Amino acid sequence: MIVWLENPRQWRYLRESTITRGSRRGFKHGAKLPLANFYKLVGYELMSKLESRMYLYHIYWLKTYDAGCPEGFKVYDKTGWEPCEARDVSELLARERKE
Repeated sequence: MIVWLENPRQWRYLRESTITRGSRRGFKHGAKLPLANFYKLVGYELMSKLESRMYLYHIYWLKTYDAGCPEGFKVYDKTGWEPCEARDVSELLARERKE
C-alpha cells in the first residue's frame, strides 16, 4: 500500500526509486533524501524487510525540473517527455485500487 504524503493527481508522473532505511516508521513529510536535484517526496511504500533493522522502500518523488515543479519549464514541461524512471500516476492509483 502506498502512503501518499501529497495528492499525486497534481502531477502526470512521479519518479520511482528504491531505497533502504534502518526504520520501519516511514518518512516524514518533506524528508531530505540523498538524491540528485531532489525536490519533493510524494509517497512511499514498504516493500520488504531485508535483514535486521533494514527495510526496502519504493519511493515516489520529483526532481526540481520535473513537469509541474519550479524549474519544470526548462526540461520536461517544454519537451513533453518523461524521465526513464517515471511512473504514470493514474497507473499507480489503479494498481492501488486493485490491492
